[in-house]
Amino acid sequence: MIKKVWALYFSPTGNTRRVVEFIAGKLSQVLNADFEVIDYSKRDMRDSTYIFDEKDLVIWGSPIYAGRLPNLLTPFIRDHIRGRKTRLVSLVTYGNRSFGGGLYELTEIGLENGFIPVGAGAFVTSHPFLESKGKRPDDQDKRSMDAFAETLLSRLSLGGRLELDCLPGKDLSRIYYQPLGLTGEPVNFLKARPKVNDHCMNCGLCKDLCPMGTLDPVAVEKEKGPCIKCHGCIHICPSQARYFDDVHFLSHVAYLDKTLIKRQLSSYY
Repeated sequence: MIKKVWALYFSPTGNTRRVVEFIAGKLSQVLNADFEVIDYSKRDMRDSTYIFDEKDLVIWGSPIYAGRLPNLLTPFIRDHIRGRKTRLVSLVTYGNRSFGGGLYELTEIGLENGFIPVGAGAFVTSHPFLESKGKRPDDQDKRSMDAFAETLLSRLSLGGRLELDCLPGKDLSRIYYQPLGLTGEPVNFLKARPKVNDHCMNCGLCKDLCPMGTLDPVAVEKEKGPCIKCHGCIHICPSQARYFDDVHFLSHVAYLDKTLIKRQLSSYY
């Protein structure tokens, strides 16, 4: 019997949080189980090891970056998130391009770490680079999330599980997407960093949010570590003081704006 439903996620811009908490909240309500959140977006949340048991149900979500899980987070999730025959629902979110091998990758790690997969889903959310394209998840997406939750409840009542080979993306689970520029040429913006303009009030919200702990605690325009282009600092800034000016990054954003036209639907298994 499930005693607690856990919403476990990495979500710098809040998109993954919205999906995971929606599904986990519905499951906990129907199952009459306790509900608890672990948000490991902030750096200090990754100093602990999280272990779950047979009476837990974990809804574990992550955004997809370039078709994979965020690579700098992979050592943490491999070494510090453990199950003891714990039922798992793995979720990934992506910005209407492709979830690549990310859903397969997350489910595989869960299986290796002692979890029992009972379901998996890939849900479209707003692309962090293209908020102007419209807000997702929207009402149609929420209906898909509802349907997925109903599927999970049925599977849980029957003691079913999800086999890893049922998921797409196995052949892509070790391949990163090559970003393209506006005319379709490969571009590299690994060294691109968000800049700060004179609207900055030095409120520190970006520093507190940065999942890599990169921003200087005194002068937020200074950096001391890697940037994963999550856009958390840009989304949270109340004065729109942070922005990218790297030409290769901007060319890629223009390419996405031109090509991500057809609405993709969420998928669940």
